Amino acid sequence: MAHCVNCGMELKDNVRFCTNCGAPQMQPPTAGSYGQEAGGSSGSFQSGSGQNEPGQIQETESFVPELSEPVQQGQASDPFGQPQYDTQGTYTYGQDDSPSYADSQTAGGQTAPGAEYGAAGGAGTVDYADPVPGMNFMEAVSTCFSKYVTFSGRARRSEFWYFTLFVFVVNLVLGWVGNMLLGVPEGGGPNKIQGLFSLAILLPSMAVFWRRMHDIGKSGLWYLLNLIPIAGSLILIAFEIRDSAPGENQYGMSPKYPVK
Repeated sequence: MAHCVNCGMELKDNVRFCTNCGAPQMQPPTAGSYGQEAGGSSGSFQSGSGQNEPGQIQETESFVPELSEPVQQGQASDPFGQPQYDTQGTYTYGQDDSPSYADSQTAGGQTAPGAEYGAAGGAGTVDYADPVPGMNFMEAVSTCFSKYVTFSGRARRSEFWYFTLFVFVVNLVLGWVGNMLLGVPEGGGPNKIQGLFSLAILLPSMAVFWRRMHDIGKSGLWYLLNLIPIAGSLILIAFEIRDSAPGENQYGMSPKYPVK
């Protein structure tokens, strides 16, 4: 029977811990075992010299690995994310110190105000919360007549729809005036004054439509859908009410959401 080296409690042979006080028990080494030389550095083993005498227990120091550079509290760990111990015995995993990517998208997948936008001529910033103010009625009409045959560039919704409203109102007035002066045409069609006005605004009407299609990134040749009754007109109306595409496309910079 063996006895506890701490409290002297009688223990069974080959017991590693005392059942009374829990102290670890030193086991007698066998012949040819390795012990630690007195005064040796911590964490290294050296061959024991000589044979142990029968019944003699050789006390050896426990092996404790040393940390070369203990991590201070709050100190970042190594870049590979391996756990490192601090001076208080706790450890932390390595964290990525690289800057995080700030998601600039809002719910629905649309870019939020101030988000980066890659334009055709480079990268910039589009502020959706602060668009360029649209044209009023008079500005739209004067712009369309000043761009009488200008089929290049872009036109936002305010320019297109105000000019469309102008054409509609003038047609109503000329229809009433022409019918009063010239009489109602046979078959109920437009009178001669309305016909002359329609001929005068044909080119600016086509030009502003062309620029409106450019504003949403489409070709002005979609104008040919007017040849398809009803269905063609409905498709064109769906295009004409679309918002201005942000930034720059192949037709120019957006008049509503320019890159800043």
